[in-house]
Amino acid sequence: MREALLPLAESVADGTAVDWDEAARQAPPEDQGFVRQLGVLAKLTEIHRTLSDAPGEAVLPFVARRSQAAPAIGTWAHLTLLERLGGGTYGEVYRAWDRQLEREVALKLLRGVHGVGDDPETSRITREGRLLARVRHPSVITVHGVDVHDGRVGLWMELLRGQTLEQVLNTRGAFGAREAALVGIDLCRALAALHAAGLLHRDVKADNVIREDGGRIVLMDLGTGREIDPGARRGLPDFAGTPLYIAPEVFDGVPASEATDVYSLGVLLYHLVTGSFPVWAKTVEELKGKHRTSVPIRLRDARADVPTVFVAVVDRAIAKNPADRYLTAGALEADLLKSIDDDTLRVTVPQQGDTVAPERPSS
Repeated sequence: MREALLPLAESVADGTAVDWDEAARQAPPEDQGFVRQLGVLAKLTEIHRTLSDAPGEAVLPFVARRSQAAPAIGTWAHLTLLERLGGGTYGEVYRAWDRQLEREVALKLLRGVHGVGDDPETSRITREGRLLARVRHPSVITVHGVDVHDGRVGLWMELLRGQTLEQVLNTRGAFGAREAALVGIDLCRALAALHAAGLLHRDVKADNVIREDGGRIVLMDLGTGREIDPGARRGLPDFAGTPLYIAPEVFDGVPASEATDVYSLGVLLYHLVTGSFPVWAKTVEELKGKHRTSVPIRLRDARADVPTVFVAVVDRAIAKNPADRYLTAGALEADLLKSIDDDTLRVTVPQQGDTVAPERPSS
């Protein structure tokens, strides 16, 4: 390997963000193919990190099950660390006391790697904090601040007490259609707020949604989020998120969009009522092949007792062709609302991407 390419190869191992398209353009002609292969490897490594964190160490970023007084276990900047809530590949999360706000918060600290990634201008946590700080919505977690202290980047935000939807599903079993629809309505509103702020989430999944003890549904973790890029003008890399929730077109290099977030939310609704997925595989390559050659398992076949209108809404949300999906989170919300009120409604799947409202069957 050429010595000049060593830093790029090392970035694959340590998770440093790299614009691989730009790196390939700047490389000598004889090295451009190799750089592109490194880019593919980096994407697969990121997916592996997402899938392979040990369950006992899974980050439940902003969740606390208790709030009793506890002795301090350390400090970071103006925050007193009270309890370690979890950890993962990229960092640790603590319940902390904010001495300035005089309230408990969740502190997400980036794990330092020889100083790499602790640059507050480039770290994942800083990016996540800045994106989330643009949005103020009851169903999107609230960010209080982001900073670097003692060589570590930290993001502190509201502390949520409850369980992730995945935890609820695992402990209580599959959701009913009405309950899932109510969760979906709140998440549609959260996505609409993100999209209105010019942001894509890109990792909507059951592990990234909290149901607070009081019932509030909160979308969190924008670590893979990015700004909307109309027309893919900047050629931003887009293979990010959790593979089973990723829209089929993303596997073929189509940029992420509002439609891919809608697809992920549709998969989440499917998952809540079935405990499974419309397309399932053990590897990314197997999943990519199934998206191309197989028909997804229909919700009706996965669970026979779900109301027809709910089935139709989910089927449209996870349509393989993006033009057949809901164009916006608001359009999906409208049909979910109607599915709760009236199971006689019929959802028409559009053929050319036009917006279609549910229709009542003729008498």
